[in-house]
Amino acid sequence: MYVPHEFACDEPMALAMIDAHPFALLVVPDLDAAHVPLVRRGASLIGHVARASSLASAIEARSPALAVFSGPHAFVSPRTYVSPRQVPTWNYVSTHVHGGLSPISDVEGAVEVLRVLSRTFDPTWDAEPMLGARASGLLQGIAAFELRIERVTGKRKLGQNRADVDRIAAARALEIASTDDARAIGAAMLAIPARAR
Repeated sequence: MYVPHEFACDEPMALAMIDAHPFALLVVPDLDAAHVPLVRRGASLIGHVARASSLASAIEARSPALAVFSGPHAFVSPRTYVSPRQVPTWNYVSTHVHGGLSPISDVEGAVEVLRVLSRTFDPTWDAEPMLGARASGLLQGIAAFELRIERVTGKRKLGQNRADVDRIAAARALEIASTDDARAIGAAMLAIPARAR
């Protein structure tokens, strides 16, 4: 991912974005891909795909992979800027994680993946009855895996390359937009400190 220095974010911020937006596009070298929720556990991401998926064989082969996490994003109209002769753009937040896939083949490990995902996304639901009685049937249909985090690249393209007056004007327009993503981008743009002059 191309990241000009003004859009770069540090690793803790990039990892926090994963926690806030855990639904990833998981891509393997033959350009096969799947959309999957991934949860951080230590220096890894864990998840699962359908065993019938072609990604299951990439997991078994311990393939390298790229997980792409997309945060909020929004179109920015040149009409929202104060300065003349501006161009349209798209502001967004994203994180790319490169690493190696490893299968989690043992029953206890695969059940723990299901348990962690359930607790993360629905902490009030008691998954234990399902994991106990039906675990063997569930596990036959999934390929649980770990993606070891080898490289993390985060990008926050929020108008940092524009004059403060233009960034703030565009952010104010996004704050009253009709979508949650646009409003989130507007708030993030407003949170950027003014440039020292």
